[in-house]
Amino acid sequence: GAGTAIDAAAGAARAAGGRVLGPIAAGEELQVLVKCPDAGAVAEALRPLVAGAPKDTVLRVDSDPH
Repeated sequence: GAGTAIDAAAGAARAAGGRVLGPIAAGEELQVLVKCPDAGAVAEALRPLVAGAPKDTVLRVDSDPH
């Protein structure tokens, strides 16, 4: 489910050097903000999780959420 996907994404982001903030509820979504010195490393760490997300879970990565 979404909680497991969030936990896995947060763990992968931390392992890649990111500082994880959240999750927070945004409407019907849960959002996590990751602050990091190397967005590429975090994106690479998240890539397999996004590709393997369960059908009822959508994971999106926005590398510059301004």
